Amino acid sequence: MEILPKETAEHYKIIPLKKLGEKIQIGAVFPEDFQVKEVLKFLEKQKKISFDVVLISSSNFKELLKKYEEAKKELAKVVETMEKEVKKVLPEISITEEGRLTEAPPVVKAIETILKYAIEGSASDIHLEPLPKESIVRFRILGKLTKTLTFPVQIHAALVARIKILANLRIDETRIPQDGRFSFVFEGRKIDLRVSTFPTSYGEKVVLRILDPQKGLKKVEELGLKGKNLEIFQKAIQRPYGMILITGPTG
Repeated sequence: MEILPKETAEHYKIIPLKKLGEKIQIGAVFPEDFQVKEVLKFLEKQKKISFDVVLISSSNFKELLKKYEEAKKELAKVVETMEKEVKKVLPEISITEEGRLTEAPPVVKAIETILKYAIEGSASDIHLEPLPKESIVRFRILGKLTKTLTFPVQIHAALVARIKILANLRIDETRIPQDGRFSFVFEGRKIDLRVSTFPTSYGEKVVLRILDPQKGLKKVEELGLKGKNLEIFQKAIQRPYGMILITGPTG
């Protein structure tokens, strides 16, 4: 919703859906309306992006707007709580000894806290990225990357090393990308994480993809299909042959 103010979205009944390459897909209840076309042209020039406009129903618009608002509020709560917990352990980390901190309780606690709140916030990815003066943590929720936390850049290497140990990656190799994975139990269920590291000018960037089996399994009624489309789908899955192929972007 950063590219589209809430007031504008509500007034013109338009809402961002997803990113398609260099374009942003916009759902519109009245895509042929002159005012809608004009405001989208204005936003394209102002934001220097292109829109791909698709028709959505009024009920879908209300559901999407509600989902964005709920996610925004939930993320704010998660970030606030996570910041408090992480700040408790930060003073215990000696930045002069980062090379020996990978197993230190404060570093372990910091990583555990990030993972915990990412899962509770329904994030699909966690990005840990070094900048010149700080290390930032971002969660991808509903396809949107949001900055959630910052660390002193001096302890970035220790946090990355801890993740690399969990993923069975080489902690002494920082010049080439690495891929790995690890699992842990959260609230009685097994969570899988895929880990990718990539060298940057300021240190290694880490991306963790969260694979939560409980989040992945949904009932047919929860897939977003309604009315005639749901009826067609339910009939199709009853057939003894054929295949239903579902595709889309990851993340």
